[in-house]
Amino acid sequence: MNAKVICLLQIQSPHPQHHTMLTADSRGDIATERVRESPTPHFFNHTLNASAFDFYDNKARSKSKNPSQTRPAFDRWRPKFHLMAPHGWMNDPCALGYNEATGTYHAGFQWNPKGYEWGNMSWGCASSNDLLHWNVQKTPSMEPDRAHGEEGVFTGSMLPTNPNGEKDGSLTAFFTSARYLPLHYTLPYTLGTESIHMAKSTDGGRSWTRYEHNPIVSLPPKEHSVLGWRDPFITRWKEADFILGKTSPSLYGLVAGSIRGKTPTVFLYEINPIRLIEWAYIGTLSDLGMNFNPSAWTGDYGQNFETANLISLADSKGKRHNIMTLGVEGCLKPRPKERSEVIDDHSQMWLCGQLKPSSNGVDLGFKFGGIVDHGCYYAMASFPDPITGEQVAFGWVLEEDLSPDLTARQKWSGCLSIPRVLRLVELHSVTKALKTDVGKITSIQATPTENDTFSILTFCAVPDPRLQNLRSSQYSLQPRVFTSRAPDQVELLNGCDTWEMKMSLKVGSATRCGFEIDFSQDYRETARIYFEPGNEMLYVDRSASTSYPGINRLPERAPHTLFTFLDSCNNTEELETLDFHVYYDCSVLEIFVNGRTAITTRVYPTSNTSFGVRPFVESTYAEGERSELVSFNLWELDSAGCIS
Repeated sequence: MNAKVICLLQIQSPHPQHHTMLTADSRGDIATERVRESPTPHFFNHTLNASAFDFYDNKARSKSKNPSQTRPAFDRWRPKFHLMAPHGWMNDPCALGYNEATGTYHAGFQWNPKGYEWGNMSWGCASSNDLLHWNVQKTPSMEPDRAHGEEGVFTGSMLPTNPNGEKDGSLTAFFTSARYLPLHYTLPYTLGTESIHMAKSTDGGRSWTRYEHNPIVSLPPKEHSVLGWRDPFITRWKEADFILGKTSPSLYGLVAGSIRGKTPTVFLYEINPIRLIEWAYIGTLSDLGMNFNPSAWTGDYGQNFETANLISLADSKGKRHNIMTLGVEGCLKPRPKERSEVIDDHSQMWLCGQLKPSSNGVDLGFKFGGIVDHGCYYAMASFPDPITGEQVAFGWVLEEDLSPDLTARQKWSGCLSIPRVLRLVELHSVTKALKTDVGKITSIQATPTENDTFSILTFCAVPDPRLQNLRSSQYSLQPRVFTSRAPDQVELLNGCDTWEMKMSLKVGSATRCGFEIDFSQDYRETARIYFEPGNEMLYVDRSASTSYPGINRLPERAPHTLFTFLDSCNNTEELETLDFHVYYDCSVLEIFVNGRTAITTRVYPTSNTSFGVRPFVESTYAEGERSELVSFNLWELDSAGCIS
C-alpha cells in the first residue's frame, strides 16, 4: 500500500480563497495540491499536530470511527425520519387521514413489495400518533386483484367513515383500479383501463375489503375523449354547495386527467354523503389549455393532471380562497437531458381560482399559481387534521438521480416527504420586489393599497411545526457582519445524518449568499445552496456533493425574490431578510426559503453523512450595504424512524 498522509495547513497566498494541501506518501516524498476554490476551512483557526492526521485512501477510510462509512448498501443513504416502505419501490402517498376512533394518523403509499422498480402497484400502510413516529406494516394492505384483471392499485383517498358516512371506527377508501398497462398521456387510451373502486377497512387501514359491486364509476364521462382519468380525491366544499344550490352539505370527488388535444383538467363529481357509492358527474374544473404558462414565476401546467387535491383556506379577514394542487405531466420546461423523464416533464403545482357557475356546473378559473416544490417532489396529497385544524400534506420524494445499479444494490427507491402544512402567506405594505415588477409576478396576488404599496397573497407548503419535537442538541452562530475573513461554521466533528437548520441573512450588496454543507472532513465533497439577488434565483449546486460514480449531480433552481416593506411611521423602506429553513436526512434535503419557495433534492455523499454547515456571502464589498448574518441555529434531530 502506498498511502498518503494528508496535512491541511494554511499557507500564505495572494489568493486567500484557496488553500494548499501538502501530501507525503509512505516514502516521504512531498507534493502540493490546490484544493477547489472555497471559503477557507474553519479549522485553519486552530492548531493541528501530527496526531490529527490519518491515512486517506479507500481501505483506510473503512476504518473510520464514523459508523456511517461502513453501512451496508441498504442503509447507506436510507433516510431516518422520513416515512418509507420496508423495502422496494414506493411512490405516491394515498389514503391519508386521521381516525378519531383510534386517535391515530393513517398514511398509505403506492408500493412494489416485490422489487425496487415501478410495478405490481400495491398499497402500503403506516400509522402514527404524532406524524413523526410511524409503524409501517411489512405486508401490503391491498394488492392487485389479478383474478379480475386488475394490474395495479393506483392512488386514492380516504374518509374516516363507513360507506354510509357513519363514524363507527371503520375507514372507506376510493382508488383507481388499473387494468391495461402501460398507461401514459402520450399513449393511446383504452376505455376501461381506469375505473374508480371503493374499499372498507375495519382494522385501521391494515387491510382493505373491496366493495363487492365495484367499480362504483366504471368509465370517464362519455362526452370527453380522455388521455387520463385517475386519483380520486374526496372533500367537502361549501362554496360549491352554495353555487350549486345545495340545501345540505354534500361531498365532492375530484378525478385528475386530460381531454385529448384540448386541455389537462379535473373532472368534478358530486357524492352522496350517506351513500358513498353514488357519484354524479358535474363537469370539468380549470380547463387551462395545453401547456398554459403565465410566466416563469408560475411555470407550465402541462398536458395531463394527476393527484388533484382541493383546499379552501381563509385569509386573515376570513375570506376563503380555493387552492387546487396538481401533479402535472407534459411540462415544456428547459431541463437538462441527463435528468429522468419523471423529473424532466413533471411538476408539483398549485393554482388559486375563482369559483363561478358555468355551463358545466362550476368553473375554477385561474387567478394566480405556481410550483409547490421545484425539486424531486411530486404527487402531493393532503388531508384535514382535526387536531391542529390545518391541512397536512405529504409528497413523494423521488430517487431518480441514483443510477439503476446503485438502486438495485440498496433494494429500495423513494420515500415520502416530511409532513407539511398548507397555508396562505400574507404580506402587507410591500413597495417592490428586487427586480421584477410586483404586478408581473404571477405566483402572487398583488392588491394595490394606500401609500403606493401592495398587499400580497400567495400559497405555501411549509414544515409541520410538530417536527420541532425531533430536536435535540442545538448549535448557534453569533450574528455578525460578513467581511472577507473566513466564515464561521457549525462543526459536526463525528458526522451527523439528520438535522434541521434555520438561518436569516441580510443580503446587503451580496451577489450570492447562502450556505455550504460539508460531506467530507477534507472539504472535497460539499453542496452549496444559495440565492442570487441579481437574478432572483435560488440554486442548489450538487456538483461536488459526492465522488461516487453513477449519481446525477446536476443543479436545482427556483425563481425567488425578496420584497421591500414600507415603515409608514418612519417613512422608511426595508428589504426583508433571506430566511432558510432546511431539513437534512441522510440523502434527502428539503429546503424552504422565506416560507414561499421550496426545493427538495437528493444528495448521496461518499461519507453517508455531513460534517458541518457554513454560511457564506460573495460580494465585492466595494460599494453598498454589507451583508449580515442575523441568526443561525442548527439542531441535531432524533431519528423518528419507521418501525416495521
